[in-house]
Amino acid sequence: MRRERGFRGSLLRALERDEFFLEYLPTVDLVTGRCLGAEALIRWNSPELGRMPPESFIRPAEQLDLMPQITEWVMRRVGRDIERLLEADPTLRVSLNLAPEDILDPAFVDRAKRLLGAHIDHIEFELTERGSLHHPSEKIRARLADLRALGAHISLDDFGVGNSNLAYLLHFEVDSLKIDRVFLPDSRLPGIGTELIEAIISIGKRLGIRLVAEGVEELEQADFLRARGITAVQGFLFSRPLSIAAFVEFLAAKKALLGEQAAE
Repeated sequence: MRRERGFRGSLLRALERDEFFLEYLPTVDLVTGRCLGAEALIRWNSPELGRMPPESFIRPAEQLDLMPQITEWVMRRVGRDIERLLEADPTLRVSLNLAPEDILDPAFVDRAKRLLGAHIDHIEFELTERGSLHHPSEKIRARLADLRALGAHISLDDFGVGNSNLAYLLHFEVDSLKIDRVFLPDSRLPGIGTELIEAIISIGKRLGIRLVAEGVEELEQADFLRARGITAVQGFLFSRPLSIAAFVEFLAAKKALLGEQAAE
């Protein structure tokens, strides 16, 4: 209990002292080479604990009921960064992760509108099936509908990993499915079948939902996805998460390369 109180205090101080920062993981189109957007990923550089990977503090933050404060910090920072990102490319879509507590908070939609304002149509909220989201409810459906009415997009992250993702598709209107990396062919694990990922692709296409593959690290994986019509991808094959300055440079380099190709 004392350890939990100590970690809670560290997280609260991190929010007060602005110890968190964001990195942006690009989403790239396999066919055109364009950058379609980026996922905003929170990082923590603690003076006492050092640089903390997200898995070391996100789950404890959920258990300590601090995710609403952290999500608000992320939205405020994205709201500040997005003007700069849209100056670099006005077609970008920026995604950020939501915790179950966010969707269950009646004030969340108003908070999102206040912090993301006029650019909310460039925002995609990503849901994962943890905690209260195991059981789709009318409250959650209404909250997501309110976000979509503002112009925001809704994505299901890690699709296919948990038990209730198919139930989400029955109950909620979503714009995108993110296919988890565990379904991609892996040269280190030869012989893994492709039936599951092809089933997910079939479901997405039948429902007219945008599909994004995450965790693409090998050319063979990119070729596999391209052959099946999945062109929006994330992964270290294309880029690691970048600071906002590095991401703007990434966008400029992409534009320059595409301009050279068009001129040839």
